[in-house]
Amino acid sequence: MLRLFDYDISILQGLKYSFVGFFFSSITPSASGGQPMQVYYMNKDEIKFSHSSLVLLIELASFQFVTITIAIISFIINCDFIVSLNTGIKVLIFVGIIFNFIIFCFIVLAIFSKGFINKVINIFFKIINKIKFIDSIKLRNIVDKEVNQYQESALFIKNNKSVVIKVVLTTFAQICFMYSVTFFVYRSFNLSDFSFFTVFSLQSILFIAVSAIPLPGAVGSSEGGFLTLFKTLFPANTLSSAMLLSRGISFYSFVIISGLIVLFIKVSRKKKEISCLNKGKLNNKVL
Repeated sequence: MLRLFDYDISILQGLKYSFVGFFFSSITPSASGGQPMQVYYMNKDEIKFSHSSLVLLIELASFQFVTITIAIISFIINCDFIVSLNTGIKVLIFVGIIFNFIIFCFIVLAIFSKGFINKVINIFFKIINKIKFIDSIKLRNIVDKEVNQYQESALFIKNNKSVVIKVVLTTFAQICFMYSVTFFVYRSFNLSDFSFFTVFSLQSILFIAVSAIPLPGAVGSSEGGFLTLFKTLFPANTLSSAMLLSRGISFYSFVIISGLIVLFIKVSRKKKEISCLNKGKLNNKVL
């Protein structure tokens, strides 16, 4: 999507933004820190806010669409099993689906509805106008300029539907790999009574159920939900081990990896800034 706007983005840069997004999503409530930090790092690479925010919103909308669709299909197929669960987990599943659907609708409106964006901005500036030390007129001019660019970019994306389809298909593959981890953990314990799709579908339901809980990385709720949903698939003596292994592979290991990469990016950028500063001082001395 960034290449549509003539940015020469390499696969390494794309990976960098993805690792940044994963790490900050994992350590903030409801994954709220991922996209803002991705925008920040893209801005450091001279990618316009209107472009980066639009690209990330489309990516997020794709993620919401795929997770909701898979969860609903899985819910229908496993309806009898879901009904047999305790009330707490059933409420979590229903709330998770509704919450994610509302978020999806909000994102789609934010991308394609000019009227919706303007209403959100007007509400924002009603609050800002009450803060005396902020120059609301100057800020409004900056915001209006960015929003105009954003809306032009959204129209451009709308006219390049094939790219959006590619994003959805890529997201679908990503989600499938993520949900499949639990099945391979299941097979690693030499278990084979349940099919790939059964394990896969329960994992999709678990993900959508805990996503509405405002905890960093859904820590605690994901583990508890796993023990509840998968107790019929795993023997009691392996259930806790399976949960730790599954979460360790799909979440905690990636938090560590992405955290180290974010640290490396930060240190590398700092060294580059110091090097440029020293070079500037040297040039001034020569002059």
